[in-house]
Amino acid sequence: MATEPRYDLLSEALIPVRFRDGTTRELSLPGLLSALQAEGVESFPTLRPHQSHPWHAFLVQLAAMAIHRTGGDTEPASTEIWAERLLSLGDGQREAWCLVVPDLSKPAFFQPPVPEGNLSKFGKWPGGTPFPDEIDMLVTAKNHDVKQRRIRRPNSSHWIFALTTLQTSDGFLGRGNYGITRMNGGFSSRPSLGFTPGLYPDDRFRRVLRGLLHCRASPLATLELTCAGP
Repeated sequence: MATEPRYDLLSEALIPVRFRDGTTRELSLPGLLSALQAEGVESFPTLRPHQSHPWHAFLVQLAAMAIHRTGGDTEPASTEIWAERLLSLGDGQREAWCLVVPDLSKPAFFQPPVPEGNLSKFGKWPGGTPFPDEIDMLVTAKNHDVKQRRIRRPNSSHWIFALTTLQTSDGFLGRGNYGITRMNGGFSSRPSLGFTPGLYPDDRFRRVLRGLLHCRASPLATLELTCAGP
């Protein structure tokens, strides 16, 4: 049994990226953020259609928080700089960026720590599942529309995208199937609406990232005013 964290998004090339020059390369998460700041990213070959917005939202929110935390700007940064930013965002805990962390007292990628060290009470798959699309947010229990367990030979990117979608958009699905804290109600949804200069992910990324950082001061000022009270 492995005792060390595995599949480190900060240092391992786990995310397949197709570029507009026709090549496909696997990048680390810092490498992807660096590539998105430049032009050339066409798509993500293993990303399913319904995962497109959660993945986009995750990338721009992550980049905005990392830049704000470290006092950076939206100018293109190297893979090494992005790795430092993300590590700082995780308070120096590299485990927070790993898909598999045997020590349950520590967080993993989109997975909270479990201080009691026991997963037996966690959801429908206490022993785990070999299918990343089984933990995805789509209601596929009856195999309607989108079939479940289609990804028979998953790679790390399938798990990355499934976890990101689950922890961004999953709602309440009945007793014992509670949603995530980022949803504001049992059966609510998180629609996406925005303007984009193009359909390429790097064009959208750069525009939304600039907007998030530019508008950040406004909601913070409102929140401080509300908390201060009359």
